[in-house]
Amino acid sequence: MRQRLEALGIDVVVVADEGRLLLSSECGVYGCSYRHADGSGLASRDLLFSTWYLAVSGYRWAAYSLQPAANLAMQDSVRGLISRNEVGFEEFATPKDIESPPSTAFQVVLPPIEKIIRDIAREMAKVLSEGTTR
Repeated sequence: MRQRLEALGIDVVVVADEGRLLLSSECGVYGCSYRHADGSGLASRDLLFSTWYLAVSGYRWAAYSLQPAANLAMQDSVRGLISRNEVGFEEFATPKDIESPPSTAFQVVLPPIEKIIRDIAREMAKVLSEGTTR
């Protein structure tokens, strides 16, 4: 497979697969609880009568450089960005009818998700241009 990709002039392979991923795990005396996301979108957290919202980038990333052979997703700077797949924000106003909100209510969620994706892509490009793959 590697020779076929190189013959086509492909030096880097990046796969961003949207799907279920772990957002957080919280462990205490009675065990652990896990929060998952089934894709990109809006998630909420409730604690002590307070609700806050998170924009979630539900992508699992794999990135490989062929020359030199390296897993870009394992670079410290890239791995750090990939692991931060949620962003809290204040701008989201809870719709009056949360069970069937208008589609416009979620427009504010897209820019933070796009920023997460751009930051990861930018860091991968930086690692490649500096030749700091290991």
